[in-house]
Amino acid sequence: SPKPNSNKNNNKEEIDDRIENDPKNINKHMPIIQECIKQAVKSPLRCQHGAIVVDVKGKIIGRGFNKYRGLNFNGTDNGHRKSIHAEEDALNSCKKEELNGAELYVIRANFFMNEITNSKPCHNCQKIIKFYIKKFGLKCVYYSGEINLSINQDLISN
Repeated sequence: SPKPNSNKNNNKEEIDDRIENDPKNINKHMPIIQECIKQAVKSPLRCQHGAIVVDVKGKIIGRGFNKYRGLNFNGTDNGHRKSIHAEEDALNSCKKEELNGAELYVIRANFFMNEITNSKPCHNCQKIIKFYIKKFGLKCVYYSGEINLSINQDLISN
């Protein structure tokens, strides 16, 4: 489970549970990483992130990717575009009563380089995640660090 660390320089707690911190079990994470990649490919943003929430039984209960909010119903820009991050999108898609003991996975897919790269949640997403941990019992968060796993292009087309 995530262990917030105290950063002595600025006293901010940070979520630090990178997937590569569990190298012996990387294969157990691969099916979920593959699902995260399928979400990331949907992102219209330059940095494509995907997120999946898995309940205690291993069932996917939430999916998300980073995208713009602030579009009109017909898809045109209303001039107030802000992005919603994959973590928030996935957590918002869940039924809150299913979150107790659930795990959140977040990856950043670099399709230009054909690899998975660092997706450490930003400060704002860390605050959201901590809220979900305290309020709804989210168990832990996995995110890609500098593991640079290759993306299997077959995963994207499915």
